[in-house]
Amino acid sequence: KINLPPDYDTDNIPLLLASKYRDIEITKLLLDSKADPNSRDMLGNTALHVLAFPLPVPCPYRDGPEIAKLLISRGAKMTRNSGEEGGAGDTPLSCLKSNLNIIQSNEAAYWRDLPFYNELLSSFKSLAEIYGKL
Repeated sequence: KINLPPDYDTDNIPLLLASKYRDIEITKLLLDSKADPNSRDMLGNTALHVLAFPLPVPCPYRDGPEIAKLLISRGAKMTRNSGEEGGAGDTPLSCLKSNLNIIQSNEAAYWRDLPFYNELLSSFKSLAEIYGKL
């Protein structure tokens, strides 16, 4: 097991980076190599949090729910992140609901105009079902 200092950001933690770009094969490889499914970045985000944030670039969003199930099966918890300005922080589910509301809002034409919007939306709805059961 590798312990990382808490000041690492998402792009410096391989498991969080694999989750961010929805790479299920790398996620499996890292977990099989004993990566901690509850690794946190400097804001306290875990891989489950990272899956709750949309990216404005194409990536295999359809793999997001399977990655979440894999992480959970390996011990990932629905813990709160650090929160901003000393706040209580958000769970992966609260992050997901907030971001889902944003990408579905009337003001979110930017997201709806992306060619992968439907895949993103479907993935987020599936993640909400998975996260809601925990």
